[in-house]
Amino acid sequence: MEHGFPENELDLVGAGVIESRSAPFGRLWYSWPFLRLTLSARGGRLRENFPGLTGLMGVFEMPEVRFHWEEVEKVELVRERFSVFNTIFFVLGREARERSNGIGEFEFYAMTSHDEVSILDLAQAQGVVVVRS
Repeated sequence: MEHGFPENELDLVGAGVIESRSAPFGRLWYSWPFLRLTLSARGGRLRENFPGLTGLMGVFEMPEVRFHWEEVEKVELVRERFSVFNTIFFVLGREARERSNGIGEFEFYAMTSHDEVSILDLAQAQGVVVVRS
């Protein structure tokens, strides 16, 4: 057990991009430390790290994204050439989209390569298609 979470659960703070029809250009960008991704053997949850703070700052509030692993179509690691951080791209199925206000895709930027590997390993252990490029 690490950080008070079971061994098969991850609780990570990072940055990310979320597809959103209501946002300018259809996407919401969140820099570190405003995004929290929690993953377990059952599924995951993407939410604001400081609920309500982005609304106070005049930024679009992020709808919470929840999913079960069987609803995830793909998790892909995209290595960025000119960036310190790589992108972990999640593609969600129809049921997760409906539960998450139509959000079907999101990108998460973990702060360490160890976190990237942990996310991919957990998704793969749950039967999700994982692409490591």
